[in-house]
Amino acid sequence: MENIENQNLNLLKRRRMMLEFQYLDMEQEEVSLLSEQYVEKFLNDLIPDGLNPFDDQKENSEEQEEDILDEEKELSDISSDILNRLYRK
Repeated sequence: MENIENQNLNLLKRRRMMLEFQYLDMEQEEVSLLSEQYVEKFLNDLIPDGLNPFDDQKENSEEQEEDILDEEKELSDISSDILNRLYRK
């Protein structure tokens, strides 16, 4: 009697494990599909047509360098102001 109950219990455990595996496998496929759809949406909607994010933009490099230097100077001024205020207190 106990042997039959153990066999039934083992059978139920195996079935449960198989169902869990099938569920996890389905969940993984759904996540993969959603990820693919998100990437496609990003590429189609968020990146403007004609823009290649991997293209080197050497033409505007001087302008970009000037902008970066201006931003760095502005950040430096802001941090200097903050430090001056702290030392006054």
